[in-house]
Amino acid sequence: MVFRGRNIALLASFVLAFALLTSFSSASVVHRVGLEDSGAQVNSSLVIESDEPSGGTRITVGQEEDMEVLSVESEVGEASYSYEDGGLVLEVDSPLPRKEHDIRVRWRSEEAVRERFQYLKKMDVSLFGFEGKETSASITSENVLSWHEPVGFRSEYSGDELKFKGEGHLWIRGYLSDGGQETENYYHSGEKDLSETEELFPLVIYITGRSNPHERIPVVFLDDESYNEEFSAWSEGTHETGGLVVLREELEGPDKIKTLLHETVHAFNSRAMNWDRTGTAYYDEGKAQFVELLASEAMDSPRAEIFGEGVTFEEDGSRYRLPSRSSPGELWSYYEEGEDWIKYWSPRGEESHVARDFGYALSELMIREKVKEEGVESLREMHHELSQVEETVEDPKEKADLMEELIDLKPCYAERRAEFEDCLEEVNDQGFDFDGVDLNQTFEDEREEIEIEERAVEEVVASEQFGIIVENFLRNVERFLMGVSEWISKRL
Repeated sequence: MVFRGRNIALLASFVLAFALLTSFSSASVVHRVGLEDSGAQVNSSLVIESDEPSGGTRITVGQEEDMEVLSVESEVGEASYSYEDGGLVLEVDSPLPRKEHDIRVRWRSEEAVRERFQYLKKMDVSLFGFEGKETSASITSENVLSWHEPVGFRSEYSGDELKFKGEGHLWIRGYLSDGGQETENYYHSGEKDLSETEELFPLVIYITGRSNPHERIPVVFLDDESYNEEFSAWSEGTHETGGLVVLREELEGPDKIKTLLHETVHAFNSRAMNWDRTGTAYYDEGKAQFVELLASEAMDSPRAEIFGEGVTFEEDGSRYRLPSRSSPGELWSYYEEGEDWIKYWSPRGEESHVARDFGYALSELMIREKVKEEGVESLREMHHELSQVEETVEDPKEKADLMEELIDLKPCYAERRAEFEDCLEEVNDQGFDFDGVDLNQTFEDEREEIEIEERAVEEVVASEQFGIIVENFLRNVERFLMGVSEWISKRL
């Protein structure tokens, strides 16, 4: 059988018409991101595979409002793009059918980089991917400080290159330095001295078993009016997704150190618990409160009891009293009435000051009782276990079921009041002897090296191309005849 000129063209047109209706069986995407002062330029390379040879491919990615396309190319045919229903459609017409097609698209995102505070820029980059299919990305910048690691992705920052590898869509939020001050673990603007906090930074490593998951944690100090307007009137500090910590400017001395360490724990936990979409905070806040307790011990600073009595102390010739964080009676009533709202609790969602204090106290009690029973190393083991969760969790009950395998959500619960109060007393009397603790201990870095390689489509030699044409033609003729046969049989 010999195919010539017009016949081949007709056959190719027939194959292409069929191919554009077929779905791909596999796809991989590699994004190379270059950051600019007010945006990002992205080179995205796609390799799309189909089970059967086809004369082209058509695929929808991204959103029109997020992407300004600069060019579209392909090694195997003519590439083009269009917009349909708000989505960007990429298309390749190949002169001959094949199982693999590539598309390279250059595009810009004007909203990717914006100034967040003085000396600090915020990075928001949204990169398309396909569910269950591999997505890799690299962002080149010497100014990367911190970043959010989406669930299902691994990340690594080395040699001024921030790399990600995982599956599906990739949303990256992070922060970039822009002329501020650096310490070993923090980046900040202004005149604040963070050296004492740096001395106690190993406490966070001690309870998590992880080195700093960021290059440096960005810290911003705001006056009360600005802080209240943007965040809340009741908190002293806050942590934002991506690693940013914001504190009140008025904080000084032990209060500044403990609050910054508290928010640093959130920065560690945010990366380890990127799967948590429940909005609940008992574990996160409990561990952050616990590092404050350790810092108080290390600085020989007075600490309040939880569900206990008030503590009195003297300072500079004056006598002070620290009231207990909630009372034993409140916790006993909570247990007696069968309450479990801590599973749904977040300090940001509570309007009641009393409920907020109770939530913080119960969250801290969970951590402190676990340490009393199993030692600080149990917190490191728990941090590791939670960092291994690979599926997004949105239901607070589902999260509570997971957490109850690792920690008691009803700490010090007992049927007899005396046993209950004995447990609380033991927890409040806990001491932490740092003489036997190596705060310079290091832990193995769990992050793996990431290699990002762009795939090249395989070349198809002339003899294979001809065989593919014939195979595709015969397959489609067979389908056509089967369709005709079914049509005739329905009318007989």
